Amino acid sequence: MPSNQDQIYQELEYLLTEYLNANHMRKTSERYSILDQICKQKRAFSAEQIHQEITQNIQISLPTIYNTLLLFEKCGIIHKIERSAGEQQTLYERAKRRGIHMQLKCTNCGRIQDFYDKNITSAVNLHRFKNFNPANFSLYVYGTCKHCNTLTKKKK
Repeated sequence: MPSNQDQIYQELEYLLTEYLNANHMRKTSERYSILDQICKQKRAFSAEQIHQEITQNIQISLPTIYNTLLLFEKCGIIHKIERSAGEQQTLYERAKRRGIHMQLKCTNCGRIQDFYDKNITSAVNLHRFKNFNPANFSLYVYGTCKHCNTLTKKKK
């Protein structure tokens, strides 16, 4: 019986293969190795983390990791997490819903929580944009998380 990680890999492998075929791009072992490493991630990750973990098994350059992450963004496998002021590293995460990315970001502690709202998704999908055909969207809601709100109340 395949594990959840195996199922995720199979779905994303199919998505990647379809994208590569449709765009007449090469199916390299490096791309699939990076995909495998991404499927193992439980949290947001950086290109440097993927590079460090993957080079324990195979030789691959950091620029190749960056280029592959860009490719994975284009085909909807991952999302780039928008950086807040002061954040140094770009982080990525596996896309949970193809083309839809919604997060709550605490401006105090930096905690990130995914959320999904079908009304927002419907509004974006039903909206007719003039001279524009949307492929995906991201929504970030900034504020203070429950944990930080509790700490603030205790200090008062």
